[in-house]
Amino acid sequence: MTIEIRDDYYTSQKEKLLRDFGRAKRFSKVLALHVDDQPSSAIIQETRQEFERLIPKIPYIGGKANNLTQDLIDCTMLLALYKVLKSEGFPSEEIGKMVIEMEQRRVHSYPRFVLKLFGKGIHSPLGKNRLKKAADKQREDRYPGGWVSVYVEGDGEEFDFGIDYLECGLCKFFHQQGADEFTPYLCQFDYVQQRAMRTGFFRSMTLAEGAERCDFRWKRGGETRAGWPPTWVE
Repeated sequence: MTIEIRDDYYTSQKEKLLRDFGRAKRFSKVLALHVDDQPSSAIIQETRQEFERLIPKIPYIGGKANNLTQDLIDCTMLLALYKVLKSEGFPSEEIGKMVIEMEQRRVHSYPRFVLKLFGKGIHSPLGKNRLKKAADKQREDRYPGGWVSVYVEGDGEEFDFGIDYLECGLCKFFHQQGADEFTPYLCQFDYVQQRAMRTGFFRSMTLAEGAERCDFRWKRGGETRAGWPPTWVE
């Protein structure tokens, strides 16, 4: 199958992306708790400039037809923040903790009943079918900078269903940007999101940590661990 690669996809909507960045209030609230020697507003301004520089470099993975496009954009904003804080001398672990706090604030800004509905939706036949279709489409399209995954049927005992990610768009892009050590912290977002929705999510390995795949698994009624601290920090 021939896929279209649009070099102008992100640059054509640069102004919108920068406006979206400006609405990321969680940046300033969390930074204010961690940054003492300079105003958080100065760091945010530098981060905005770095994000603008990164926009043309974001890999095209299908645009709006791929639900992971927005994840890639959002994580590029965090990549910009990582680059700025790293240049200021912040260690990766501290930056990782900051961005996980930011994700917690974002997720818990949703009403509880909405999170509960999202969680139920994942376990519904429609939700599982969407995951399977998305995995099939990723393998069919095979964007060089994107994700590749396989839907896994569960046995109902160990897990109900799962997704194996064989390639990760974030790992590829962050590697190009020299940010491999930052990528595993963003993997913790899955725990933050799934715990809030009470989906019974668990995982034993990730590509970002050097494994052969990311093994996403869901078990209805199971316990989802917290996003912090990561297992390698505990």
